[in-house]
Amino acid sequence: MFALFSRKTAYCLLASCAFLGIVLFSSSVGAIAPQVQQFIDTLTPQMERHLQQSLQRREVFFDVTPQPDGNRIELQPYARLDRDTVFEVALTYDRDFPVLTGKVFTAAERNTIERVAHESFPTGVRSQLAIFPYDDIDLDYAITTAPYSNLYTRPDPKIENLATQVRLGTAVKLLEYSRDRRFVRVRIEDDGYLAWIDRAELRECDRAEFERWVGAPKAFVARDLDSLYFGTRLPYQNGDRGAVTLTTPDGPTLRVAYADLVLDDRPIAPAHLLELAKQFLPDRPYGGGSYLWGGTVGKRLDCSGFVQTVLRAGNLYIPRDAYQQQLYSTPVAATLDLLDELQAGDLVFFSNNGRLATHVGIYLGDGEFIHSTHRGPYSGVKINSLRGSTAYDRSFQSIYFGGGRVPRVAIGNKT
Repeated sequence: MFALFSRKTAYCLLASCAFLGIVLFSSSVGAIAPQVQQFIDTLTPQMERHLQQSLQRREVFFDVTPQPDGNRIELQPYARLDRDTVFEVALTYDRDFPVLTGKVFTAAERNTIERVAHESFPTGVRSQLAIFPYDDIDLDYAITTAPYSNLYTRPDPKIENLATQVRLGTAVKLLEYSRDRRFVRVRIEDDGYLAWIDRAELRECDRAEFERWVGAPKAFVARDLDSLYFGTRLPYQNGDRGAVTLTTPDGPTLRVAYADLVLDDRPIAPAHLLELAKQFLPDRPYGGGSYLWGGTVGKRLDCSGFVQTVLRAGNLYIPRDAYQQQLYSTPVAATLDLLDELQAGDLVFFSNNGRLATHVGIYLGDGEFIHSTHRGPYSGVKINSLRGSTAYDRSFQSIYFGGGRVPRVAIGNKT
């Protein structure tokens, strides 16, 4: 709590310095700087409450720093917000009259911003805020067409920019093109994550086709096949002679044996979830891959990608990143002294900074947890102990950041 307070205080100090810059930089903007400050101070808690509800999290950080540029003030949000929603908002002044420009994701977000702006600027405010779907996008929806696709933090396909991965048939909403239009920033439909993807790996479509795809009952691919990765979800038709017909985004159908699929979309029991997690150990069917930052498909997974892959296989919804997963789950076992509160299948979190979770694993019971990390005797999925005496075990105990119980919310038909 103290760390969070300190971070918030630091943002306030930065904001104050920025406003001093506004006053010195532009007399017209500086004359109404107190109103801008009131706008931000009022908007922040209201946007946090809205995002907490829409993202289903206990806490969302919506710290905004004003960045002046002539007669324009860009409202620069906390960096991690761009993984959760679209917030590209600026105040532009037309003869000292404030105009909201830019874009946000939903009508509810726009309504909140406009309402607070009208309360903060007595002379009035105009709004030119756009919401999804955006006018500068050709087709607003898409389905991924590659066996797996890499998504990046920026439109540059370098491995160090890898943010996450998705499987064939993942539904996305299109938000912004790169300058060369090769890449597009998207919002993944099932977990809400925002990142950049190569458009060559998309079937772009209209809303009707998108909604048909998202709403169709889907089969879960239970093991790696020739052209399908474990965890792929595709629409299916009831089959015969021991096989099911799967539909792919580009049109061709695939015949897959019942034995290789799961058609039941109910969340699986925790005991089965743990057995599934252990299948990623080095000597098990899905194991043997090294840790990969941003990895969520195949055998090379990062810590939260491993957790998300396992829970998705159990038809449970979970956000993408470790800090998101912690804020989504119900807190348990805040300290190591309270480990007995943990149940098998809970998540355990760790933090290198004491503010946000930076690592996550799945609790197995008896103090043990399974996780993916590049550290230790090998890189990949391994089991460690919160009660162990080895130096490696103690390194995790020293940064333990509490446990979390995942709500049993089915991911449903979304891919």
